[in-house]
Amino acid sequence: MISIHVAPSISRAACRTKRQVFLNLRLAAVALLLCAVAPAGAGLVVINEIHCNPDDESERVEFVELHNGGADDADLSGWYFDKGVSYVLPQGTTLPAGGYLIVTESPEAAHAKWSVGRFSLPADLVVGPYEGRLSNEGENLVLCNASGEIEDEVDYQIGFPWPTVGDAVPTNASGTAYSMQLVHPHLDNRIAGNWRSASPTPTAMNHAVYSENVGPYMDEVRHEPRQPLSDQPVTVTIKVTDPDGVIGVALEYQVVTPGKYIPAFLPISQAVLDNNPDAPPAPNPRYHDSADWIQVFLRDDGADGDAVAGDHVYTATLPGQPNRTLVRYRIEAMDLLGKGAMAPRADDAALNFAYFVYNGVPDYEGFSSEMLQSLPVHLLLTRSEDMRQASDEEIPQYSDAGSNLARFVYNWCGTFVYDGVVYDNIRYRLRGANGRYLGGNTKRSMRFRFNRGHYFQATDAEGEPYPAKWRTLTTAKGFDNRLTLTYSLNEHINFHLFNKLGVPAPYSYYFHFRVV
Repeated sequence: MISIHVAPSISRAACRTKRQVFLNLRLAAVALLLCAVAPAGAGLVVINEIHCNPDDESERVEFVELHNGGADDADLSGWYFDKGVSYVLPQGTTLPAGGYLIVTESPEAAHAKWSVGRFSLPADLVVGPYEGRLSNEGENLVLCNASGEIEDEVDYQIGFPWPTVGDAVPTNASGTAYSMQLVHPHLDNRIAGNWRSASPTPTAMNHAVYSENVGPYMDEVRHEPRQPLSDQPVTVTIKVTDPDGVIGVALEYQVVTPGKYIPAFLPISQAVLDNNPDAPPAPNPRYHDSADWIQVFLRDDGADGDAVAGDHVYTATLPGQPNRTLVRYRIEAMDLLGKGAMAPRADDAALNFAYFVYNGVPDYEGFSSEMLQSLPVHLLLTRSEDMRQASDEEIPQYSDAGSNLARFVYNWCGTFVYDGVVYDNIRYRLRGANGRYLGGNTKRSMRFRFNRGHYFQATDAEGEPYPAKWRTLTTAKGFDNRLTLTYSLNEHINFHLFNKLGVPAPYSYYFHFRVV
């Protein structure tokens, strides 16, 4: 049985705006016509594109694009951004009917970046500079008219269900990265599923992503328990809606058994790295082999673990697995018009959702499990050959050009697990200078790079999460690069004592590290 879902009107009392009236009209049109796109309201100005994180941070080309979806020109004199960035549009600013305007951190940089060839940014449709910077991790942008009424707002984020932007993209212009773009200017831009990532299109239509049917909107992916014990079944749920109706939702999962890790990418040989440190990683055919993925269908009929029939929350129960097993999964849905959507999105470097089956740290040679877990336990899942290559195949410190850039490449792929959270398909490398490989078969100082939208949430010594997530985790092996203890461990003890005395000093983060 196929049910047609019509998105309801959402009340926002805090918005004293014309925008809500237009949204209600458009949503009513969706209900009447069962289509994905509603008619434009006259004079409706919306946030249509957000370029928040160019991969070349030296270029001041961030911008917010506004679109006038009405039939008449819009006078934007005195309009301003109340949250996110700060800027008041000058008197006489007019946004033509159907036109686009960007508010940028540097009009000069924007013109230099995109006014190339036969294309030129219209001078009267590029304004700025605004104060502040767009957050790379997401924030609430609020656009008000000259009377202080909210005309539009978008609380954008990075990572599912929002697009993931910010990193360099091989198919994109160098030093640009992707922007977030509204698929159709008459869609509700508060909904993450109505946005896609693509090459920036300042003052122009989002032609690469434009569509009148965005496909099913997927959100609220959950698996319970978050970190199952061995042989414990796992329930996966996801909320899926579509004004045209959802014809089906399928999940495929991959079981990665202990000691047989499947990386999404294969390491590059040292010979290639020495000649080309920027060489892209090679996809692992095994990761993408359909034979390693098992498909099941999710239900919304109140049976087989689904809690409530017809509530648009689809459910599947996955079988229990042995201790230390990694289970990856991804979800696809399709509407009645044949339009599909994937979760996570194609621009998400994590590639999939995942959970790790773990019974906890066992006792070890006189040390109890409780004592071993008195520090945060961090797990790295990786192939043994990759760990050996990273640890033992020495990359020379210098090349003919000076420092060997191959040493700075995150060449190896793995999965990082902490506090029940799986950070899948992360990258890692060794760190250190002349003592990087000293000590034979002993500890190594390492550095881990987490994917955008999935930064690492660490906790302090009291178990409280740090206020900001970390893109990289830099570790030290506990003794200096000559194995003499002249610094490193004793240095960090001094840092701790200084902090206890109220003397400013770096803070060290201690954890229990295990490789599976």
